[in-house]
Parts: sequence; structure tokens; C-alpha cells
Amino acid sequence: MLHAKTSEIHHNQEENNEARSKSSIAAVPIAIPIVAGPGAITTIIINTHRYQDDIDKIYISGVCVIIAFTLWICFYFSSFFSRILGKSGINIATRIMGIVLSAIAIEMIFDGIKKMLPGLS
Repeated sequence: MLHAKTSEIHHNQEENNEARSKSSIAAVPIAIPIVAGPGAITTIIINTHRYQDDIDKIYISGVCVIIAFTLWICFYFSSFFSRILGKSGINIATRIMGIVLSAIAIEMIFDGIKKMLPGLS
């Protein structure tokens, strides 16, 4: 991600030609595990256990609906944004997201090390 290059593993021309010639190709929506993955599910479970009132659960449901609507708008207009950004804009966004992802990963590693070795903190 930091070099903004596409992976040759996932974009092999021979495999693409082979996939086009087959009559049935299974489609896997890649965004679903990211959007509704373990982090999102855990957040909802923790918040519903922490806030037990009915009004709190209505608020949590409302936030979920707002997030779902926001994601729908992002996915719906993604081709429009892709045309506006162009190849270089997408590469810049990919690099920025790679840096953010690396920072989160390093923070998680350091948090784990501090918990394992409490004398370091």
C-alpha cells in the first residue's frame, strides 16, 4: 500500500482471461468483511451490553443506520470519485491509508508489548 502498486498475485492476466471464458464465476463482495467484520460486530456487542436502556439501544440502532447510509453513499458514488481523483489521486489515497494502517498496527503491537512487559511503561 505504501508504494501504491497493484499486487501481481491478484491481477494475473492469464487468470483474468481464464475467468472470462468460464460460464459461472462466483463473486465475493470484498467490502462486507471490512464493513461488517469482527471490529464492527464487537463494537456493537460491547455498546449494547454497556448501555442497557431502551433509549440507548435506539440511539445505537440510529447510529448503525446513519453509518449504513453513509457507506451506501460512498459505495454508490465511488466510480464518480474514482474519475475525479484519477490514477494519481487514488495512488495518493492508497499511500495515506497505508500509512494510517501501519500506524494502527504499530500502536497495537506496542500496546501488546506493554501489557506483556509491564515494566516498560
